[in-house]
Amino acid sequence: MPRFGKKSRFAIEVGEFSGDTDSSRRVDVWAAEHWLTCDDNSVYVPHFAGCLQHAVGRLLSDPQAYRSGRPYPELSAADNHRRLWADVESGEDGEHRAYQFMDWGPTVDNVRMHLFREGGTTLLPFSFWREDHHDPSELGQVFVAELPEWELARVLHDAAWILMWDWADRSKWPKPAQQHATAAGADRALAVAQADALTAYGDLSGYRIQLVLEDDGWHVDYELKDPRLKGGGPHYLIDSITGAILCKRYEQ
Repeated sequence: MPRFGKKSRFAIEVGEFSGDTDSSRRVDVWAAEHWLTCDDNSVYVPHFAGCLQHAVGRLLSDPQAYRSGRPYPELSAADNHRRLWADVESGEDGEHRAYQFMDWGPTVDNVRMHLFREGGTTLLPFSFWREDHHDPSELGQVFVAELPEWELARVLHDAAWILMWDWADRSKWPKPAQQHATAAGADRALAVAQADALTAYGDLSGYRIQLVLEDDGWHVDYELKDPRLKGGGPHYLIDSITGAILCKRYEQ
């Protein structure tokens, strides 16, 4: 399973697909050795990859165009985090929204995180807020991940890329259940056609069978192996759901 980045700083690990759809996949996020997706690590791929893409765009933007450094430079990154959340709890969340990071939906909504960009370095102070957090010792603490801006951008970019690449590639292929259903339907259609053809023609050794699934059902055609012979064999249209013969034509 691919992992981008380092758990000691910031990392995203992309796991296996889950459920009956190729749109759901396990993804784990780590920062400063702490597991952030501990409550929910199943993502809806198109949405989550889009969030990562948006985050990359923010990092690549002009730092002068957005608030970037700590809003309270006299305080540590951890204390800035506490101050911003205190503002939110008091009803003043303007500064918080300008620095909020990793707002990526239910997968990471158990984590509060801010992003400060200073001199090419990103500071990511974060905390866990749910009372039923899996590790009670982490509650009430603020942790800080620190890494170069380019490294964070690369982690986000590479994770988004592999998520969308794999999703787009897998979506082109039929699911195992679909493959099984198609094979089973082909066997049934052939058996139905063969039974009728034997009754009508008897010996079928001189015919080549063509079996094709079209929008209107299974087309089963018996063609003469010897092109010098005149005439032909039976032709069937068989319902792909019920297996019933919808139409048949005999050539002599």
